Amino acid sequence: MTKLETALAESVKLQSHYAKLLNQYDGGERIVFKSFTEWIERLEKVGILPSNKSVEPTSEKQSACAACGLEHKGVRCTKIWG
Repeated sequence: MTKLETALAESVKLQSHYAKLLNQYDGGERIVFKSFTEWIERLEKVGILPSNKSVEPTSEKQSACAACGLEHKGVRCTKIWG
């Protein structure tokens, strides 16, 4: 593992720890990632990072949130950001 991958893995561990604590505290449903690769896959899924997977082009304009399917109109999705 490179230094960057190690640092990212440690960062995801910390984020997951706090997500668990906050979920216990307020009953939230924050995502707890098992690894930094799982976190990267999530960022690709919601469109924050480009995906390495090929996607068929579509003529339909996609305005809904990739995480929950709703339109947030400039407000962060709680499915992603908790």
